[in-house]
Amino acid sequence: MRKVFMVMLLTAAVIFASAAANAFADSAKVLDIKVDDTLKLFKAVKGSDDLIKSAKGLLVFPSVMKAGIGLGGEYGEGSLLVNGSTQGYYNTASASIGFQLGVQKKSIIIAFMQQDALDKFLGSDGWKIGADA
Repeated sequence: MRKVFMVMLLTAAVIFASAAANAFADSAKVLDIKVDDTLKLFKAVKGSDDLIKSAKGLLVFPSVMKAGIGLGGEYGEGSLLVNGSTQGYYNTASASIGFQLGVQKKSIIIAFMQQDALDKFLGSDGWKIGADA
């Protein structure tokens, strides 16, 4: 019975997070500005410029919000840059259950260092980096 309740609770959280995320979606122009600002901030870190230059592609999520009180959700929008130009727009979303309380905002930059990894990402229908149990 507890598993059924948890599954229902998780499903409700994902649906709520998806609906809320669509209501606050940034325009492509605004997102491009935020991505550029995030990369400028990242370039201030020593050694990051070499990483950016050698990457085959960068998936940048300038603002990923995570919130939870026992049940949590996370959502962010970003874009994929290849050779400095936007190749597409993406979002990241997740839900979690467990001891948690609070709100967190972070930026995420995923660097594709090999062409094969970038090609697999571009050819996929959705992509999973990890999962919490």
